[in-house]
Amino acid sequence: MKRNQLKSFFILLKLIYELLLNYTKLTIDDYERNYTICKKICNEVIQTLGLDIQIYGKSEIPNNNPYLLISNHRSFFDIIMLIATIEKPISFAVAKELCNYPILKKYIHSIRCISIDRENKDILQVKKQIENISSFLEKNTLVLFPEGECNYFNDEIKEFKKGGFVSAIQTNTLILPTYIKFSDYQHIKRWVIPKGEVKIFFSSPFTPQEVFAKKVKAKQLTLYSYEKILELQKKSFKQ
Repeated sequence: MKRNQLKSFFILLKLIYELLLNYTKLTIDDYERNYTICKKICNEVIQTLGLDIQIYGKSEIPNNNPYLLISNHRSFFDIIMLIATIEKPISFAVAKELCNYPILKKYIHSIRCISIDRENKDILQVKKQIENISSFLEKNTLVLFPEGECNYFNDEIKEFKKGGFVSAIQTNTLILPTYIKFSDYQHIKRWVIPKGEVKIFFSSPFTPQEVFAKKVKAKQLTLYSYEKILELQKKSFKQ
């Protein structure tokens, strides 16, 4: 096994070790305590990775109101870096299949993540998912990766899916555009592990009603949000 692969394998073992070590500390109803535990784990993993995380626009993160954070998606480690970066508790819209892993499942539920079935084509079930997100956004902050899956191979930002934006329209929730840029990374099959410097950019938050004078459609808001992420990506090239 090559040196870089060996190091990446060790990092995955470190993540598993931390998850097992803190597993019994999680409680059912103490969201903030659970988030603090997750934050500690994420910082431990980042330290092991030796990442230099540079944050731009952190003052844009809302302090008092719930918001919908939208971001590009390069890796599972995006979740780790966002938890380490953002002080107040955040939850994630996660793929349903992640809830099939016993250890990870408990962590997912402990910070109130919402399970999303990406393959479900049933209209009624899709509407129910949107309603669940809308209800959650009324009081909580949610992280959404609108591409729907990781981009494992390059910095290209895939077309956004509009489901989560329907909920943002219904609740007129603040939307916080975010862009994550890796300076380098290592592949272990479908695992993308960041290396070196990671830059996280936050843009000014906005609500659907602030941007569109008339009644906004999900397609319009999705495209507008996509363009905001592209603007952050262009900004990252200059930093």
